[in-house]
Amino acid sequence: GIVIYLLADRSGSMVIVEESVRLALMMIALAAEKAGIPLGMAYFGSSVANEESLTLEVTPIAKRIAEQAKALIAGFRGVTNSEFLHRGLQLAERSLLARPERRKFLLVIHDGQPTSQDFSLSLESLLAMERKGITPIGIFLGENPEDALRQLFPRLVVTEGHQLPEKLGMLFKSLAR
Repeated sequence: GIVIYLLADRSGSMVIVEESVRLALMMIALAAEKAGIPLGMAYFGSSVANEESLTLEVTPIAKRIAEQAKALIAGFRGVTNSEFLHRGLQLAERSLLARPERRKFLLVIHDGQPTSQDFSLSLESLLAMERKGITPIGIFLGENPEDALRQLFPRLVVTEGHQLPEKLGMLFKSLAR
């Protein structure tokens, strides 16, 4: 009765934690597959100001992670200059609401405050998800998250990049109970 959607920030500031993010993405994907928990993943961000080209869906929600998706995870890079979290949230919400599972979780790996034009749209999306039965959990890479990120994610895991795989593993185990 559980489904998980994982969004990852691919903005350029993620470059310092790329290795940790790749490891965490693969760890979660393989753990979900082994546990039979459907998982979907997407990156959010764009190098252009055109919001229509912002979210790259890595894999649709499925119990098995395709080899192509594993290759995309292995190639994760922080390369964009804009985040546009709300576009990733829209994709995740549509994907999760289409699922029959009772417990729906959204994990968002993010290293800082969303761009100013994106904050209010993202907050609206996250509040709407809560009302629709989706539980969003933010995962902050660093020591001192901005207040804006705390406003977006009342459930916020704060961790250094090198600790991310372990923290995500513990989080994943607690969600699966």
